[in-house]
Amino acid sequence: MKTTNARLLLLLPWLSPPVLAGAYLLLWDRIPERIAVQFDSSGAVTNSMTRGQSLAFSLAVLVFIIVMSTFRLRRRERDEQTSGLLILNASVFFVMLIFFGLLKYNITGSLF
Repeated sequence: MKTTNARLLLLLPWLSPPVLAGAYLLLWDRIPERIAVQFDSSGAVTNSMTRGQSLAFSLAVLVFIIVMSTFRLRRRERDEQTSGLLILNASVFFVMLIFFGLLKYNITGSLF
């Protein structure tokens, strides 16, 4: 992972925890006290957590994904590292979409 592109791809996912924490802090007064996080097949809420728990859980999931992926990538050959970095960035982007979607749903009441 000596190239500049590889280093950039490795550092890019580390921007997601501060971005997510910043979004929570900016929207803190608009986020309800209890956040819906699990739904049944009809769309009814089956589980919720406080906004602080939601923030801590979201940050923990992101950091876990990034740290574990980074350790696994260090053991790979250089050719495999680039594809692994792309997969890491895509997975972090997907997880961020889920977390921001949950935030949007809990603030506005709809995903769209």
